[in-house]
Amino acid sequence: MAVVEGRFEFPERIFFLGSCLGMEAAFELDGQEGVIGLPSAGPTPDNDSERDLIAPPLADPNVLAAIPQLSWGYIGDPKEGHFAAERCYVRVKVESAADELEEKSKRLAYLIRFWFYRTVDWIEVLTGQDLYEHERPYNERDNRPYGSLYLHDGDNYTDVTHRDGMWMSPWPVDESLTPERWRFSLKKASEHERPPLELLVMRDANQALMREHFRKAVVDAGSAVEIALTRRIREKLATKNEAHVIEELLRSHPTLGRRLGLARKLGLDLPEDAHEELVEPRNRTVHRGETPDSLTAMAAVHVAGDVVGKKERGE
Repeated sequence: MAVVEGRFEFPERIFFLGSCLGMEAAFELDGQEGVIGLPSAGPTPDNDSERDLIAPPLADPNVLAAIPQLSWGYIGDPKEGHFAAERCYVRVKVESAADELEEKSKRLAYLIRFWFYRTVDWIEVLTGQDLYEHERPYNERDNRPYGSLYLHDGDNYTDVTHRDGMWMSPWPVDESLTPERWRFSLKKASEHERPPLELLVMRDANQALMREHFRKAVVDAGSAVEIALTRRIREKLATKNEAHVIEELLRSHPTLGRRLGLARKLGLDLPEDAHEELVEPRNRTVHRGETPDSLTAMAAVHVAGDVVGKKERGE
């Protein structure tokens, strides 16, 4: 059986609960079955530190011997029960005619990049971790490859690595990944599904706040709430109203403040201070060009998070 396998670089350290050490999770990519393995705990004969992580159990020694030996990550404070993984090991079966095997393997190596973009979206939404800044307006470019991937066919190993840049930025962690969230993220990415738009915009608001981009944080927080409220209003009215009636009602409440008022009239559960803490500072930022201070931005993002809600994450 031919496989594409090798070490895959995370864009930034991903924090997992300790129960994920050495975990293997199945996924599907381009119709091919795959498995992704997380690092294990040491020590080994070559690694005497109990805090440094070692290669996942499924890793092929021949592949590891062909690539530079880099850190797999480390175990944080044992009392906190989490570890930081810097790399993982990926193995994907390749079903192909012999004359197309290498070309299909290179395609899989290329697709792994975009598959992980989608996985990262889910990880960031589910945990609050900030892993990279792909196609975001505040970023720096790091030209390291995405991984070292080989086509393994019998006794032959062929380098099929796709090399390109990756967006990087280290920021604090909110929550570590659980085994369930890790599997959920992999599954959604394999299904070519991204998180709901309000969750992606809410993530951007959180990350802008961490970077002290307070104007962007407040504007994105308002956008996330408007998107979430619009969807909930449609869902609330859909059982008893025709679509054109719902759209006309939304058009008559075009602003964030009026849409918030409509949601309240419909009985949606909303924070009491949403107008004062979110709508007003958002309007001052957008319409007057004001730059909110850190406390104002923090309050706006907090209220927006309450409106969007963790239940929208698909947990």
